[in-house]
Amino acid sequence: MILDLHSHSVKLGTFFYTNFSEGMNEEIKIFPMMVCKNDQRFDYRSNRYRGGSTKTARKVLFDILKIPKIYTVESSYYGYQKIGDHRIIQYVPNDYREMGENILISFSQLMKKRQRNNTNIRALLIQDE
Repeated sequence: MILDLHSHSVKLGTFFYTNFSEGMNEEIKIFPMMVCKNDQRFDYRSNRYRGGSTKTARKVLFDILKIPKIYTVESSYYGYQKIGDHRIIQYVPNDYREMGENILISFSQLMKKRQRNNTNIRALLIQDE
């Protein structure tokens, strides 16, 4: 897995972009969904799984390395909104640190589940609901 971290000034919140990979689209969605479940500052509604430009580092690395789990993590310079709340909550430096920790926690959880279950991808998410 590769994470390419970016910041932006247009959209609020933090979210993932992925490459589209034939036959792997469901699996590619699991990690971003886990992160979003673990941290409300990540907005699953803004995640995009269609690939995007062929000039992104994400796409170039995919073409070279042939690994589907390459993600761009986009995070607002400004802040985020909780689901169902229109107020904008401004990010502070500790938010970025905590979001980084939650990315690592989600990765650890994913690896533990895979080792324990060695099962299909959808079952990994269903177990948490």
